[in-house]
Amino acid sequence: TGLSGLGRNVFTPEVMQKLGACLARAEGMSNLDEIAGKRVMMARQMYIETQEALEGLEGK
Repeated sequence: TGLSGLGRNVFTPEVMQKLGACLARAEGMSNLDEIAGKRVMMARQMYIETQEALEGLEGK
């Protein structure tokens, strides 16, 4: 997954919630800028992958 057990301590539910809110705001702001939009899409993908990795750690 790329995340160790340390990931749970760093990416707490509160941190992930704040990251998600920031990404949502960035997505709204980047609609007029193609390059910014692509960067935000990459950040969203990393956010999704981090969420999935954290869910995988919960099962261990």
